[in-house]
Amino acid sequence: MLSVFLAISLMNCSMRGPMRQRMAIKNCQFDLINARIQSFSTLNMLVDIEIQVVNPNPITVIMDQLNLLLYINDRRTLTTAFRGTRIQPGDTHVLTTTMRIPYLRVGFAIVDILKNKRGVTYRLDGHVLLNSGFGTFRFPVNIYKSY
Repeated sequence: MLSVFLAISLMNCSMRGPMRQRMAIKNCQFDLINARIQSFSTLNMLVDIEIQVVNPNPITVIMDQLNLLLYINDRRTLTTAFRGTRIQPGDTHVLTTTMRIPYLRVGFAIVDILKNKRGVTYRLDGHVLLNSGFGTFRFPVNIYKSY
């Protein structure tokens, strides 16, 4: 009986460090590193979006899902989602997507940009789901970039 108690106590102590690490998971750091218009057509435009993700945690995080709503010059456009990325401790990962944005979604913001040659501001708001051995954690994501 005493040996069982000692074995359980030793296992508990040895697992405490990794358990604390998983329970203290922090949100990754997100940055919009590129947003460029790929092409124009009569009804829409293609925009390439690149997001850099840095894992500040001492453990690997599994980014189950990243849902973002793209705003161009404060006009709501489309939602985009990224799925299934593993990021090692301290590593940086770049997520890439191409969005087909109908002109009706951004309306006069595009006309204003082209006509007045104003700068473009991109804002991405949403959330990320980070998975760990103790469940899935939801964190807010807010990215802002002006060109």
